[in-house]
Amino acid sequence: MTASALPLQIVELSVLSSAIYNHSLAIVRSLLFLVVLRFLGYALYNVFFHPLASYPGPKSAAASYVPQFIARGKGNIQYVKKLHDKYGSVVRIAPNELSFTNPHAWKG
Repeated sequence: MTASALPLQIVELSVLSSAIYNHSLAIVRSLLFLVVLRFLGYALYNVFFHPLASYPGPKSAAASYVPQFIARGKGNIQYVKKLHDKYGSVVRIAPNELSFTNPHAWKG
Protein backbone atom coordinates (compact mmCIF):
# COMPACT_ATOMS: atom_id res chain seq x y z
CA MET A 1 0.00 0.00 0.00
CA THR A 2 1.39 3.39 -0.92
CA ALA A 3 1.53 6.34 1.41
CA SER A 4 -0.79 8.36 -0.81
CA ALA A 5 -3.56 5.70 -0.70
CA LEU A 6 -3.67 5.53 3.10
CA PRO A 7 -5.06 9.04 3.80
CA LEU A 8 -7.69 8.52 1.10
CA GLN A 9 -8.92 5.34 2.81
CA ILE A 10 -9.09 7.11 6.19
CA VAL A 11 -11.11 9.97 4.68
CA GLU A 12 -13.49 7.53 2.98
CA LEU A 13 -13.90 5.61 6.23
CA SER A 14 -14.68 8.73 8.26
CA VAL A 15 -17.22 9.89 5.66
CA LEU A 16 -18.80 6.43 5.70
CA SER A 17 -18.97 6.30 9.52
CA SER A 18 -20.47 9.79 9.57
CA ALA A 19 -23.14 8.73 7.06
CA ILE A 20 -23.94 5.62 9.08
CA TYR A 21 -24.24 7.71 12.26
CA ASN A 22 -26.54 10.22 10.56
CA HIS A 23 -28.66 7.43 9.11
CA SER A 24 -28.92 5.72 12.53
CA LEU A 25 -29.88 8.99 14.16
CA ALA A 26 -32.61 9.52 11.56
CA ILE A 27 -33.98 6.03 12.24
CA VAL A 28 -34.06 6.64 16.00
CA ARG A 29 -35.81 9.99 15.51
CA SER A 30 -38.36 8.40 13.19
CA LEU A 31 -39.09 5.62 15.66
CA LEU A 32 -39.47 8.11 18.50
CA PHE A 33 -41.83 10.19 16.37
CA LEU A 34 -43.91 7.09 15.58
CA VAL A 35 -44.14 6.14 19.25
CA VAL A 36 -45.31 9.64 20.19
CA LEU A 37 -47.76 9.67 17.28
CA ARG A 38 -49.12 6.28 18.35
CA PHE A 39 -49.63 7.49 21.92
CA LEU A 40 -51.42 10.66 20.76
CA GLY A 41 -53.60 8.70 18.36
CA TYR A 42 -54.52 6.24 21.11
CA ALA A 43 -55.34 9.09 23.50
CA LEU A 44 -57.49 10.95 20.94
CA TYR A 45 -59.37 7.77 20.07
CA ASN A 46 -60.03 7.01 23.74
CA VAL A 47 -61.28 10.52 24.51
CA PHE A 48 -63.46 11.14 21.46
CA PHE A 49 -64.30 7.90 19.61
CA HIS A 50 -64.20 5.08 22.19
CA PRO A 51 -67.56 3.44 23.05
CA LEU A 52 -67.20 4.80 26.61
CA ALA A 53 -66.50 8.38 25.44
CA SER A 54 -69.99 9.55 26.39
CA TYR A 55 -69.53 8.75 30.10
CA PRO A 56 -68.44 11.58 32.42
CA GLY A 57 -64.97 11.77 33.89
CA PRO A 58 -61.69 13.59 33.47
CA LYS A 59 -60.31 13.59 29.92
CA SER A 60 -56.88 12.65 31.22
CA ALA A 61 -58.32 9.46 32.74
CA ALA A 62 -60.17 8.70 29.52
CA ALA A 63 -56.98 9.17 27.48
CA SER A 64 -54.64 6.88 29.45
CA TYR A 65 -54.06 4.95 32.65
CA VAL A 66 -51.41 7.44 33.80
CA PRO A 67 -53.64 9.43 36.24
CA GLN A 68 -54.79 6.20 37.87
CA PHE A 69 -51.22 4.92 38.19
CA ILE A 70 -50.10 8.22 39.71
CA ALA A 71 -52.94 8.19 42.25
CA ARG A 72 -52.18 4.60 43.20
CA GLY A 73 -48.46 5.30 43.37
CA LYS A 74 -49.07 8.17 45.77
CA GLY A 75 -51.34 5.96 47.87
CA ASN A 76 -54.36 8.14 47.11
CA ILE A 77 -57.18 5.73 47.94
CA GLN A 78 -59.75 8.53 47.71
CA TYR A 79 -59.09 9.09 43.98
CA VAL A 80 -62.22 7.33 42.74
CA LYS A 81 -64.40 8.78 45.51
CA LYS A 82 -63.31 12.30 44.57
CA LEU A 83 -64.18 11.59 40.94
CA HIS A 84 -67.64 10.37 41.99
CA ASP A 85 -68.15 13.49 44.11
CA LYS A 86 -67.35 15.63 41.08
CA TYR A 87 -68.95 13.65 38.19
CA GLY A 88 -71.78 11.62 39.74
CA SER A 89 -72.64 7.96 40.22
CA VAL A 90 -71.05 6.75 36.96
CA VAL A 91 -67.49 7.84 36.20
CA ARG A 92 -64.97 6.83 33.56
CA ILE A 93 -61.84 6.23 35.61
CA ALA A 94 -59.64 4.78 32.85
CA PRO A 95 -59.82 4.21 29.07
CA ASN A 96 -61.66 0.89 29.49
CA GLU A 97 -63.11 1.25 33.00
CA LEU A 98 -66.24 2.69 34.52
CA SER A 99 -66.93 3.02 38.23
CA PHE A 100 -70.45 2.84 39.67
CA THR A 101 -71.63 3.92 43.13
CA ASN A 102 -75.31 3.27 42.58
CA PRO A 103 -76.64 -0.17 41.54
CA HIS A 104 -79.47 1.54 39.63
CA ALA A 105 -76.92 3.27 37.40
CA TRP A 106 -75.95 -0.13 36.00
CA LYS A 107 -78.14 -0.83 32.95
CA GLY A 108 -76.96 -4.37 32.20
